[in-house]
Amino acid sequence: MEVFPSEIRKMSEGATCLLLLSCPDDGRAIPVVIGESEVEAIMLALQAIETTRPMTHRLMSNIMHEYGLALKEVNIDRFDEGIYYSTLTVSDGFNEKHIDSRTSDAVTLALINHTPIFASKQVVDETAIEPLMLDGGGEMQQASEAKLSQLETQLQECLEKEDYEKAADLQAQIDRIKNT
Repeated sequence: MEVFPSEIRKMSEGATCLLLLSCPDDGRAIPVVIGESEVEAIMLALQAIETTRPMTHRLMSNIMHEYGLALKEVNIDRFDEGIYYSTLTVSDGFNEKHIDSRTSDAVTLALINHTPIFASKQVVDETAIEPLMLDGGGEMQQASEAKLSQLETQLQECLEKEDYEKAADLQAQIDRIKNT
């Protein structure tokens, strides 16, 4: 099942947060515990913010592109003893490789590369919760709204310049955000 990052919620104690990956089919969400550095990486990727120097995930994405590799999809394969296990599917156009990854890193790379994120039925059945079960505000929702506004402005600029290929890509990103 395809899932989408929908919200980050600060947990009451410490520097940990919950990344909620929404399951649009039934409204539940997969809660992934992440730290502050992972929150920063995901927020930068979600908002498409370019730093003056590439951060680790952007660096990895740049290396993949330089060598003709594409991130095809991210799969959250299993949940074992409180840990999510994820796989990156990377292709050179001829061969696909499946690479083990931390889920937070996989989500960040998926956001940077506009790649779908999937969770196995078993992971969804074992871990998905009703988001209303949690207290707290949603930084991710505010970030999504800011990102949506930015993309819609860029879309209008592309349409005015008649750059329809880029406009189509931007529209796809807008649709993905609106569907989360």
